[in-house]
Amino acid sequence: MPTSKEIAYENALKQIETAAKEYRNLWKREICESVKIEEYGLNEFFGGKAEGFEEALEILKERMSKS
Repeated sequence: MPTSKEIAYENALKQIETAAKEYRNLWKREICESVKIEEYGLNEFFGGKAEGFEEALEILKERMSKS
């Protein structure tokens, strides 16, 4: 039976993974600087958020495997 700490880690992983996927889906690879600056900036924001969540997910998975 999983401990409350393990359950909390699993819940955190699921939330971070969901956020990473959602932001990655919003990010458009093909947008370049020639589009409207607001659209370009928002796209870069989405890409940065996705990257941050992906990195957080990697860190948590690494820590869990060491526990």
